[in-house]
Amino acid sequence: MDSLSEKMSSLGFPLALYTHIDNPRRPDGTYNPLPLTVRNFPKNWDRLWHRYSRMDPYYHAAINSSYVVDWQKIRARGELCDVQHEACHYLDDVGISQGITVPIHHHGGGFTAVSAICATSETDWPLMFRQVSEQVFVTAHRFHDKYYGLYVSENGEEQASPLSAREIADTPSRKPPSSACCNYSATPLSGSCLKVAKEAELACRREGRIGTKEQ
Repeated sequence: MDSLSEKMSSLGFPLALYTHIDNPRRPDGTYNPLPLTVRNFPKNWDRLWHRYSRMDPYYHAAINSSYVVDWQKIRARGELCDVQHEACHYLDDVGISQGITVPIHHHGGGFTAVSAICATSETDWPLMFRQVSEQVFVTAHRFHDKYYGLYVSENGEEQASPLSAREIADTPSRKPPSSACCNYSATPLSGSCLKVAKEAELACRREGRIGTKEQ
């Protein structure tokens, strides 16, 4: 994580976050809370975060995104519920104001995210976002490719309760999607980002992270 933190800091983001979860969604469609690994976050920032972790609007946006998530745009959306607005205000109050999240989707339903975060709101955030979002994207994927194996060995790959034998028997078999483990088809990528996405896919295939594991 220190290497990620140093690189993101050089891009203007002193706070960094990494998370991986094998099953982000429960059978009823609700979200599992993310296990977070952070660097340089304010002390005790998460004291009340458990109230909002499953409804984190940036998390929800990243799950449904194919490229980088701009926190400012998420906050500006009119469809956020009251709890999600409260989550944004909570993060603002503890000094976690502005950020970019890079989602990484795995075959079988697994989800990884890397966030680069500013401690204070930037006065010209749209310009900063345009200048560094691709660098944040590339940095996130390169770090993930190196860190993923260590992370799951330390935290355990299964973050949600596994299905029972009966639940498995009652669950229809499902083929994994045909897209790459990192799904970016919705947003055209520059040459550098496309190269990193392809490298990430090849690494996933070599290490067995793309396969037939069911969610």
